[in-house]
Amino acid sequence: MRLGSRLEKAFKGLLAWMAARLNPAPSVGPFQWRPGLSILVLRPDRLGDFVLTVPALKELERLSGGCGGWTLVAGPNNEEAARAFFPQARVLVFRSSLFSRLSLFMKLRRGRYDLALDFHSFPFSATSAFMTMLSGSPWRVGFRAQGDYAEMSGRVFNLGVPEPEPFQHESLKAWSLLGPLGAAAAPARIPAPQAPALSETIERKVEDFFGAVGGGKSFRLGVHPTLLKEDNRWSLNRWLELIERLSRMQGLQVFVIHGKGEEGRLKEFLELMGPRSHVFTLPDNGLFFILGSIRRMDLLICNDSGLMHWGALAAPVLALFGPSDPGQWAPLTGGAEARIFRAEDRHCDSIPPLEVAQAVEKRMASPKG
Repeated sequence: MRLGSRLEKAFKGLLAWMAARLNPAPSVGPFQWRPGLSILVLRPDRLGDFVLTVPALKELERLSGGCGGWTLVAGPNNEEAARAFFPQARVLVFRSSLFSRLSLFMKLRRGRYDLALDFHSFPFSATSAFMTMLSGSPWRVGFRAQGDYAEMSGRVFNLGVPEPEPFQHESLKAWSLLGPLGAAAAPARIPAPQAPALSETIERKVEDFFGAVGGGKSFRLGVHPTLLKEDNRWSLNRWLELIERLSRMQGLQVFVIHGKGEEGRLKEFLELMGPRSHVFTLPDNGLFFILGSIRRMDLLICNDSGLMHWGALAAPVLALFGPSDPGQWAPLTGGAEARIFRAEDRHCDSIPPLEVAQAVEKRMASPKG
């Protein structure tokens, strides 16, 4: 057995020991809000998951009504978004290094929380369950697992919620955890949350970039060809074919977006594409520069990714899906539904660039376009 596997097994054993010995007596009666509650929220993963959870977190904020303080554990990719959406919360970051994790665990152990919600509890995560236990919260909300982790999750989450239905949308899944806290059933369609405000510095930087580009009356199209997750994106050849088709359209400007860690793939894409007078690359891949830029665009084309969910807060989206299920991961929108593209074989490259280009052309010809 490899060292990593042995450590994981030991970690889960420690969690089982804690669940058996540190779990308080079962709570009696329904949960009650009261002044002074200290709340711990766990969402220590990806940007897209966080954006889809924001409506439930906003509802939690409303339910608590200022009862007490919030601590929000975020992942490094959603830290900035967490701080922007919930400026009153104390944001702690779950990082990959052992030292950072130990430091976070110690902070949680010293926190003395009254209520903990683990939005990362399905599928069952030993790490987030461990953090839930460390919080010492007498009330702990999460999904009760089936199978191997059924008993353990039942001990960890004394306000447990049944596992969600297969392929339930992530926003509805998150909302279901609010049931034990008195929330009403989720609306049939959860709208996108209002995008957070930008700082004056970012606003000015975005203004300067688009001022230098010019072409204010052009149709502005954003594209994100640099996603690192290979099975969930078009190949670069598909993106290049799309760019070639778009180059034949009059009055169109294309803006290339890239995320953190995608610099190498961006360089490869730009070298393959060569200079194009109508194609511009965003000079900054910070989340808020991207958000401010997308606000100035008429349409965004993205593979299923965190930036797809982030961009959907600011512009209409053409979303390219591969193996991930749109029923679970479609972006939230504030108005019209996002246009979803998905091939029958569930391979991104099976989506024809011609079909996407025609959707762009149709959008350009529409009154809103």
